Amino acid sequence: MSLLVIAHGDGCWLVFGILKNDAFGESFGSKPAWLPYSPDAPHNACRSLVALELTAAAAGLIEAVRSKTPLFGPVLGQEWHHSLLDQAFILLLRHGARLSVEACKGYSVHSFRI
Repeated sequence: MSLLVIAHGDGCWLVFGILKNDAFGESFGSKPAWLPYSPDAPHNACRSLVALELTAAAAGLIEAVRSKTPLFGPVLGQEWHHSLLDQAFILLLRHGARLSVEACKGYSVHSFRI
């Protein structure tokens, strides 16, 4: 199926890799999630994944390397590294939350998660 003609009734399966809370895939990782496509829902995971894939293809991602290319990253073909996430998080704290440099030292990406 071409992503250009995806329609209501189509969708995609999200297959989980190793999960922190299910390292052996016995509980959660063994159960893929069906993400149905909806052209009308305000938020739709399948439609967002289609948009990511089409944007990556337009930027030059070819099918031969797609399975080894990170879905998310700072630029196409790169994965996020901890130091980049830290820098982005501090930027958000400084400009979004208007925290001082000193106050930012009390937070980490893990702080955001919890």
